Amino acid sequence: MAVHRRSHAFIVRDGKILVLQNAGGSRWWGQPGGDIEADESAAETVTRETREETGLRITNPELLRTWQYHDRRGDIVACHSYAAYAPPGDVILSEEHSAYAWMSVDEYAERYCSDRVAAVVPPWAQLFLAEMRENCALFRA
Repeated sequence: MAVHRRSHAFIVRDGKILVLQNAGGSRWWGQPGGDIEADESAAETVTRETREETGLRITNPELLRTWQYHDRRGDIVACHSYAAYAPPGDVILSEEHSAYAWMSVDEYAERYCSDRVAAVVPPWAQLFLAEMRENCALFRA
């Protein structure tokens, strides 16, 4: 079983969270982020990935929490969730994403953390969803 280390950021502007849609028509929208490279910290990863995926240059991302889940292959994914304020400027998407939106915390929670979503998530993703609900709780508090 492999262990993957990932880092992502909840980018906030005017009380809304930036979400990105993966290219290829995925229904899932997520935060900027990616795999932590051997020569960088989790904070460096989220700063780099945000710049690469959105064109936004965040500074001083704040660690919200670390958590882990098993992906669909059964590998462990160790996550580092950050929050950062979006600097002024337009979002410029990389080829990895086809769209972006700014969602209120309530919109985000309903779309990704609600009981309605929990009822349709496949078994392998239940722990992931439970952890995402923890992230939602941090923003709703």
